Amino acid sequence: VKLSSDSKYHISIGNEAGDADSILSSLSLSYVNSLSKKDTCNSADEITSLPLVSINRNDLSLRRDVLIILEMAGIDAKELIFLDDEIFQTVAKDDSIRKQITLVDHNKLRYDLRSLKNDVVEILDHHQDEGDFLSVEGKVRNIAFDGNTALVGSTCTLITERLMELENNSKVDTGLGLVLLAVILLDTMNMSKEAGKGS
Repeated sequence: VKLSSDSKYHISIGNEAGDADSILSSLSLSYVNSLSKKDTCNSADEITSLPLVSINRNDLSLRRDVLIILEMAGIDAKELIFLDDEIFQTVAKDDSIRKQITLVDHNKLRYDLRSLKNDVVEILDHHQDEGDFLSVEGKVRNIAFDGNTALVGSTCTLITERLMELENNSKVDTGLGLVLLAVILLDTMNMSKEAGKGS
C-alpha cells in the first residue's frame, strides 16, 4: 500500500490481545466491505482499507491458530499490515492523513492508540459495552452484548451476518468462508452446547 494524501484510510483494528477473532475479523471486515463496493461509514471520498493485525509482526509466530487459518485460506502473513509496521505508524501519527477507524472484537481503544479516538466511526464487537465513543451509534455501533451475556460467540459471526446481507454473497471467496467459519468454531468451542457460546 502506498500512502496518498488524496485518500482516506479506513483502518479496522482488533483488540490488543491479538487473538484469532481480532486479527481475522479485521481482515474479513475489510474484504466484506470491498464486496459491497461501498464503505459502511458512508463516505463519498475514495477510501483505502487498511486491515490491521493488532500485534507486532514478530508476535504472530505465537498465534499458531491464526497462522494455520491464514495458510489454509491461502493468505500470506508477510503481506499483512501489523501494529509496528511503518505504514500504520505513519497513518496513525500523521494528523494530515485522513482516516477512520472501525474497532472489531473490542469497543475501547488501547492506551497507545488513544490519539486515534476522534477517528473511530464504527464498532463491531461481542463484549460488554465500555461506554466509549457514544457518538458512534445506530447501525455502526454493533455491540452484540446484553446484560451479562454475549449474544454471539465471535465477532466473525457479526461479519458473516453483514456478508449475508450483501446482494452478491453467493460469490463469496472460499478463503473468506473458511476464515470466518474457523474463527467461529474456535471461539464457540466447536459450537458446543455445554460451552454456551454457539452462534
